[in-house]
Amino acid sequence: LVANLPYYIATKIILNALHESRCKRVLVMVQKEVAQKFSAVSGERDFGSLAILAQSVADVQLLFDVPPEAFEPPPKVTSAILYIEKRASLEDKGFEEFLKVATKQPRKTMMKNLSTTYAKTKLLELFEQLGITPTARSHEIGLSIYHQLYKELKEDRDDESREQRG
Repeated sequence: LVANLPYYIATKIILNALHESRCKRVLVMVQKEVAQKFSAVSGERDFGSLAILAQSVADVQLLFDVPPEAFEPPPKVTSAILYIEKRASLEDKGFEEFLKVATKQPRKTMMKNLSTTYAKTKLLELFEQLGITPTARSHEIGLSIYHQLYKELKEDRDDESREQRG
Protein backbone atom coordinates (compact mmCIF):
# COMPACT_ATOMS: atom_id res chain seq x y z
CA LEU A 1 0.00 0.00 0.00
CA VAL A 2 1.47 3.34 -1.06
CA ALA A 3 -0.71 6.37 -0.41
CA ASN A 4 -1.15 9.90 0.85
CA LEU A 5 -3.97 9.01 3.23
CA PRO A 6 -6.78 11.37 4.18
CA TYR A 7 -6.10 12.18 7.81
CA TYR A 8 -9.62 11.42 9.02
CA ILE A 9 -9.45 7.76 7.91
CA ALA A 10 -5.70 6.98 7.99
CA THR A 11 -5.75 4.85 11.16
CA LYS A 12 -8.58 2.64 9.89
CA ILE A 13 -6.89 2.09 6.51
CA ILE A 14 -3.55 1.19 8.14
CA LEU A 15 -5.27 -1.26 10.51
CA ASN A 16 -7.08 -2.84 7.55
CA ALA A 17 -3.71 -3.23 5.78
CA LEU A 18 -2.28 -4.94 8.89
CA HIS A 19 -5.16 -7.44 8.78
CA GLU A 20 -4.90 -8.07 5.04
CA SER A 21 -2.57 -11.00 4.33
CA ARG A 22 -1.93 -9.86 0.73
CA CYS A 23 -0.56 -6.51 1.93
CA LYS A 24 3.15 -6.93 2.74
CA ARG A 25 4.32 -3.32 3.03
CA VAL A 26 2.76 0.04 3.80
CA LEU A 27 4.34 3.37 2.81
CA VAL A 28 2.03 6.25 3.60
CA MET A 29 1.98 9.95 4.32
CA VAL A 30 -0.19 10.66 7.34
CA GLN A 31 -0.58 13.29 10.03
CA LYS A 32 2.55 13.18 12.21
CA GLU A 33 0.54 12.30 15.33
CA VAL A 34 -0.85 9.18 13.60
CA ALA A 35 2.64 8.08 12.53
CA GLN A 36 3.86 8.56 16.11
CA LYS A 37 1.03 6.40 17.49
CA PHE A 38 2.08 3.49 15.22
CA SER A 39 5.85 3.92 15.66
CA ALA A 40 6.09 4.72 19.40
CA VAL A 41 8.14 2.42 21.62
CA SER A 42 7.54 1.31 25.20
CA GLY A 43 8.14 4.18 27.60
CA GLU A 44 6.94 6.88 25.18
CA ARG A 45 3.58 8.51 25.90
CA ASP A 46 2.23 7.55 22.45
CA PHE A 47 2.94 3.84 23.03
CA GLY A 48 -0.55 2.34 23.01
CA SER A 49 -2.76 -0.18 21.26
CA LEU A 50 -1.88 1.00 17.72
CA ALA A 51 1.88 0.69 18.28
CA ILE A 52 1.48 -2.66 20.05
CA LEU A 53 -0.74 -4.10 17.30
CA ALA A 54 1.45 -2.86 14.46
CA GLN A 55 4.76 -3.86 16.06
CA SER A 56 3.38 -7.30 16.93
CA VAL A 57 3.26 -8.17 13.23
CA ALA A 58 5.57 -5.66 11.52
CA ASP A 59 8.64 -3.47 11.63
CA VAL A 60 7.41 0.11 11.86
CA GLN A 61 9.41 3.27 11.11
CA LEU A 62 8.53 6.93 11.05
CA LEU A 63 10.91 7.86 8.21
CA PHE A 64 10.69 11.65 8.20
CA ASP A 65 8.44 14.65 8.76
CA VAL A 66 6.91 16.68 5.95
CA PRO A 67 6.45 20.31 7.04
CA PRO A 68 3.24 22.23 6.23
CA GLU A 69 5.13 24.57 3.89
CA ALA A 70 5.76 21.60 1.55
CA PHE A 71 2.09 21.90 0.48
CA GLU A 72 0.05 24.56 -1.25
CA PRO A 73 -2.02 25.68 0.57
CA PRO A 74 -0.14 24.64 3.73
CA PRO A 75 -2.18 22.52 6.18
CA LYS A 76 -2.28 23.39 9.87
CA VAL A 77 -0.48 20.15 10.80
CA THR A 78 2.86 18.46 10.12
CA SER A 79 2.75 15.26 8.07
CA ALA A 80 5.07 12.27 8.26
CA ILE A 81 6.09 9.33 6.09
CA LEU A 82 5.38 6.01 7.81
CA TYR A 83 6.85 2.71 6.62
CA ILE A 84 5.55 -0.67 7.79
CA GLU A 85 7.06 -3.98 6.68
CA LYS A 86 4.84 -6.85 7.76
CA ARG A 87 6.10 -10.19 9.12
CA ALA A 88 2.57 -11.56 9.61
CA SER A 89 -1.05 -10.42 9.59
CA LEU A 90 -3.20 -9.48 12.56
CA GLU A 91 -5.48 -12.43 13.15
CA ASP A 92 -6.43 -12.55 16.83
CA LYS A 93 -9.39 -10.24 17.47
CA GLY A 94 -9.20 -11.21 21.15
CA PHE A 95 -5.76 -9.59 21.42
CA GLU A 96 -7.13 -6.38 19.91
CA GLU A 97 -10.00 -6.34 22.41
CA PHE A 98 -7.56 -7.00 25.27
CA LEU A 99 -5.42 -4.04 24.14
CA LYS A 100 -8.43 -1.73 23.96
CA VAL A 101 -9.15 -2.53 27.61
CA ALA A 102 -5.49 -2.38 28.72
CA THR A 103 -4.79 0.99 27.08
CA LYS A 104 -8.23 2.59 27.26
CA GLN A 105 -7.31 5.24 29.82
CA PRO A 106 -3.56 5.88 29.49
CA ARG A 107 -3.39 8.14 32.54
CA LYS A 108 -4.77 5.37 34.76
CA THR A 109 -2.72 2.38 35.86
CA MET A 110 -2.89 -0.69 33.68
CA MET A 111 -4.14 -2.60 36.74
CA LYS A 112 -7.13 -0.23 36.97
CA ASN A 113 -7.85 -0.52 33.23
CA LEU A 114 -7.68 -4.33 33.22
CA SER A 115 -9.59 -4.80 36.48
CA THR A 116 -12.74 -3.57 34.70
CA THR A 117 -12.70 -6.87 32.78
CA TYR A 118 -10.46 -9.30 34.68
CA ALA A 119 -10.30 -10.44 38.32
CA LYS A 120 -7.98 -8.21 40.34
CA THR A 121 -6.53 -11.17 42.29
CA LYS A 122 -5.54 -12.90 39.04
CA LEU A 123 -4.05 -9.64 37.73
CA LEU A 124 -2.00 -9.10 40.90
CA GLU A 125 -0.68 -12.66 40.61
CA LEU A 126 0.23 -12.19 36.93
CA PHE A 127 1.76 -8.75 37.45
CA GLU A 128 4.03 -10.16 40.16
CA GLN A 129 4.91 -13.19 38.01
CA LEU A 130 5.80 -10.93 35.03
CA GLY A 131 7.60 -8.28 37.09
CA ILE A 132 5.06 -5.51 36.46
CA THR A 133 4.45 -3.03 39.26
CA PRO A 134 0.74 -2.53 40.05
CA THR A 135 1.23 1.23 39.50
CA ALA A 136 2.57 0.84 35.93
CA ARG A 137 0.78 2.71 33.18
CA SER A 138 0.05 1.10 29.82
CA HIS A 139 2.80 2.98 27.94
CA GLU A 140 5.43 1.71 30.40
CA ILE A 141 4.88 -1.98 29.63
CA GLY A 142 6.97 -3.70 26.95
CA LEU A 143 5.53 -5.36 23.84
CA SER A 144 6.40 -8.93 24.88
CA ILE A 145 4.77 -8.43 28.30
CA TYR A 146 1.47 -7.55 26.60
CA HIS A 147 1.60 -10.84 24.71
CA GLN A 148 2.42 -12.81 27.88
CA LEU A 149 -0.36 -11.11 29.85
CA TYR A 150 -2.89 -11.74 27.10
CA LYS A 151 -1.85 -15.40 26.76
CA GLU A 152 -2.20 -16.01 30.52
CA LEU A 153 -5.52 -14.19 30.81
CA LYS A 154 -6.90 -15.96 27.73
CA GLU A 155 -5.86 -19.37 29.08
CA ASP A 156 -7.47 -18.50 32.42
CA ARG A 157 -10.72 -17.52 30.67
CA ASP A 158 -10.62 -20.69 28.53
CA ASP A 159 -10.15 -22.80 31.69
CA GLU A 160 -13.11 -21.07 33.37
CA SER A 161 -15.29 -21.69 30.30
CA ARG A 162 -14.39 -25.41 30.27
CA GLU A 163 -15.17 -25.69 33.99
CA GLN A 164 -18.57 -24.04 33.53
CA ARG A 165 -19.46 -26.38 30.64
CA GLY A 166 -17.94 -29.48 32.29
